[in-house]
Amino acid sequence: MVWFAAAVVGVLAAAALALWLGAWGPGHASGWLAVPAALAGWALLHLWQRMRMAGQATRAAAVEILLPKSDNENLGDEIVAELRQALTVVHLSSPSVVPGESTPQDFLTDVRTAATGTSGWGLLAMAVGRLRRTAYQVTLVPRADGGRHGLTVEVACRPTRENEVATVYGRNWADAAHQAAYHVAAFVLPRTALSHQPPWIPWHGVQLNAGLFYNFHEARRLAAAGRYEEALRHFDAALEEDPLSPYIRVEKATVLDQLGLYLDALATYVDVVAIECRYDLNAWTHYQGLTRYGAGPKPQEHTRSPSGPAALQLARYRMVGSLAASDRLADQWVRNQRKAFSQDDQSERAEEATRVIARLRRLLRHYADLMVDAHGVRQALAEGRGLSEPVLAERDIENHRPTLRRVLQYAALHEARALKLDYGTGRADPALPISRGAIRVLPIWATLQYRYLDLVAAVSGQAHHDPGPLPPDLPALNDTGMRTFVKELVGNDGGWPVDQWPPPAKGVQKLVVAALDGHGATDHGWHEHYNAACVYAVGMLTPELYPGLDSDTIDVVDRAADDHRALVRHAIDQLTQAVFAADSHFAGGAAPWLGQGDQDLNDLRVTDGYRIFADRFLPRTSAPPLIPRNVALLSISGHLVHLVELFARQAREHWAARAVAKGAEQSINPVALRTEAIRWRQLGAFCLNYRDWPTRHRLIELAGGKINAALPTIDSDLRWVRYTKAILEEDRRKDEERRRAGAGSRGNVARWLSISAELDRYALHTVSVRNQALDLLGCVLTAAAESIEDATRFVADRPGTHDARTSEAFADAWAAVEEWMWGLRNDAGPGLRPGDAHFPEEPDATAAREKISRIWPESASPDCDVPPVSRAGGGGLSRPR
Repeated sequence: MVWFAAAVVGVLAAAALALWLGAWGPGHASGWLAVPAALAGWALLHLWQRMRMAGQATRAAAVEILLPKSDNENLGDEIVAELRQALTVVHLSSPSVVPGESTPQDFLTDVRTAATGTSGWGLLAMAVGRLRRTAYQVTLVPRADGGRHGLTVEVACRPTRENEVATVYGRNWADAAHQAAYHVAAFVLPRTALSHQPPWIPWHGVQLNAGLFYNFHEARRLAAAGRYEEALRHFDAALEEDPLSPYIRVEKATVLDQLGLYLDALATYVDVVAIECRYDLNAWTHYQGLTRYGAGPKPQEHTRSPSGPAALQLARYRMVGSLAASDRLADQWVRNQRKAFSQDDQSERAEEATRVIARLRRLLRHYADLMVDAHGVRQALAEGRGLSEPVLAERDIENHRPTLRRVLQYAALHEARALKLDYGTGRADPALPISRGAIRVLPIWATLQYRYLDLVAAVSGQAHHDPGPLPPDLPALNDTGMRTFVKELVGNDGGWPVDQWPPPAKGVQKLVVAALDGHGATDHGWHEHYNAACVYAVGMLTPELYPGLDSDTIDVVDRAADDHRALVRHAIDQLTQAVFAADSHFAGGAAPWLGQGDQDLNDLRVTDGYRIFADRFLPRTSAPPLIPRNVALLSISGHLVHLVELFARQAREHWAARAVAKGAEQSINPVALRTEAIRWRQLGAFCLNYRDWPTRHRLIELAGGKINAALPTIDSDLRWVRYTKAILEEDRRKDEERRRAGAGSRGNVARWLSISAELDRYALHTVSVRNQALDLLGCVLTAAAESIEDATRFVADRPGTHDARTSEAFADAWAAVEEWMWGLRNDAGPGLRPGDAHFPEEPDATAAREKISRIWPESASPDCDVPPVSRAGGGGLSRPR
């Protein structure tokens, strides 16, 4: 019918054109040629319309929604409004080089609504309206099926005449509309030019599963909101649909990193590199020689990855950054190795970590061989070993933390150099996410970090007291790359003394400038300046170099203090230029990473210069607290107790409402009591395996999505904020005393180091207190497990035997747990600070244990008497007085 109306419009237009030419009537036979000319014009107009829609199809900016007429017009309007809203909030983002930096790109910006069922002259209006038709049309048919809310969705691409039909269901019409939006987006995306860009390249021109698009989009949305456990569940679901997608794996590894699961993140990056190097001859050759076992068939010279070249570069870049965090990797590796052979709690996390370590172990051994050769000690290590044994066996490395840390740090150096060879020279490729200048800076950054370990070993005495499998007099790295680096750094062939730290600031600056400006590059962006800032930051003095640190007695020589302050100035200058080089949205997304994410900036964040930089370029509603070097550990420990607090609050509110509604004489539904037993059991499982993210996710799921499971920021940890304010107040007082005494730069550097060390000790103390609280609660609920099972069986056999007093008992128990967990994160009160007599270091668990024992008697087990944490945190913690 529509096409008939369009034909009528075309004939009328031809007649009008003929009249205009004066070609209608006797004596003007040649005028009849105007009619076919007009019809040809109409055909050209139709062809232009098709071409216009084809262009729209590749841009995917507009979608038209059709809803057939129904008796309930209000419902139709509600569904269309929800779908319009859902479609316009679907964003696509490119893979981020650092977490949070990518700018979302609008996918569908124009969502129109068209009515159906038009008749009469409305058909002519529709025919004229076809000139403005969109390339994609969505037709909706609401369905109510047994109380469920469903939508049958038909998506059609007008230029190609392709269509797809599916029925989706939701908890309500809004949820069903959101499910329909993902179905529409999954149909449209592979047909657009956006699918030529990462991370969508593998899905270009193929039928994209709506569930895959939903899970990937939802995972990224949840990750951006800090709800990392829920995001990981969606990433896993997406990987079940597309297991070889490098971009899904990289984004998942980013979330694992932010949850402090550093080994898991590293293994994920390694897996992506292993998959993608099959399509890159240089990378395949590098890893084939590194691992000495098959990395798949040799790729052809012009073979291209289905995911594009960006996936491999991004994974290798992230892998270098992950390896460089050798101290925290080594800590997790050693701790989980010990857990694997014990019957301690956290068994589920230990089991998962054991599988991760097994994937990394073979690679670790080969990096160790390369390191031994680079130091020239192979012959010394080979003495006394059989020919069949490796020079450094896996057990030698894994059982000695300093050696494990050194091997991992050397791996970062080795990979940074390889990355520079493959991507730091030649013509710039706009398809790659990381520039040549940013890549060329990496070997400088990795070399300084590796050289730092030599100094740590010398200062701590580890080289002589606990050398491990390496020789006690391990020579400094002396390969060609290191010799060239040292010569350019110090400006002569005299070498770089092992005890000289920080490195000469002028030499570091010379190396950085040469790397950034190499190959004629002059236009530097965010990544170049940010990586340069990290190079300067890792060259600073750290508390690790001063065991038993005391700001009143520490001796920092003038040269070291001057270089330290110069490196701080250079780092702040590069961060400032990085912010100027980025747009405002980009800088805002990267602000959390700058503020507390990147460990390279840990020692920089306590300096006065960084605080001024943060106040100027990263404004906040309140002054940011001081950040410890192990901020991720502190944040995650607060996240764990906060989850328990929110879970207990939800249960407390549930039972308190029941106690008021039911009255003292009415019985309680047995289903409610069975659900209560499940709550306590799941909380006990959480406390026994709180390091395992799937266990945490099960607790979040049990709450029905009604708790805010986002990782809280350090600002919301009010105990920590109060403590750091006290630190700053005392620091200002001492700084004023130093100024009156005429102390110079040496005093300021000692002050920064002292603050950093004190923050680290108190952070570890806080984490230990919180972990012991969760361990204690887990022990209590484990002891009560038999009571919980008995109560469940009792309720099943004798329903209706519990009155509303039981509701009050449950509400009291949950309130006590909530208050206990609340006290682990929140302020002790106005005017109080750590060190004051009335500042409670550890919230009292007595009330919670007593009220839990009233409902689960076996929970009062003496086996759960956990020794209190030392108020000094095991490290002689000094507090403001």
